[in-house]
Parts: sequence; C-alpha cells; structure tokens
Amino acid sequence: MSLKSTCFYKHDSLKHLPELIIFQRSNKKNMNQTRIFRIMELVWLCIAIISAISAIWTFNRGKADAAMFPLFVSFCALVLFGLRRYQRKRLEKMGAGTPDQKK
Repeated sequence: MSLKSTCFYKHDSLKHLPELIIFQRSNKKNMNQTRIFRIMELVWLCIAIISAISAIWTFNRGKADAAMFPLFVSFCALVLFGLRRYQRKRLEKMGAGTPDQKK
C-alpha cells in the first residue's frame, strides 16, 4: 500500500504529508500498545531481578557500600514495573488495549 493511494489531497500537494503518515501509523498504535506495555513490564522486571542478584552477590563479597547502588536500581525498576503493570491493566479494563473487543 503506497502513500499515494491513501492521499485524499491533490496529487501535487505535499504540505499535508506528515499528517497522512501520522494517520497511517495511528491505526497500528492501538493494536500494539498493550503488547508494548507487556514487553516493558518484563524488561523492568528483568532489570530488577538482575540488579537484586548483583546486589546480593556484592553484599556477600563483603562490600556492603557497593551493594547500595544495585539495590537502588532494583527498587526503581520494581516501581517502574508496577507503574507499567497498572497502566496496562487500566488500558485493558477500558477496552482500548485489544481491537477485537466490543464495547
């Protein structure tokens, strides 16, 4: 599907080109928004787990001061995981997350 076939303006008019591109991408955005939130949840959860393991390993080596930064990163990643999860659940509850649902 070419951009030319979806253009509702005159053939020589290019000043509305960015609006047409945004219009074409907006249909795909609604379908992928829940998927992106789910992927970001998993990314933040993985970062939290890896940094917590790093903090425990560093603490067991006897470097308690050096373990504080990975603990801080783990805490921040858990907060961001919870925020993404809350947003995704709210989006699914509103019905905007999946295009197949009928209101």
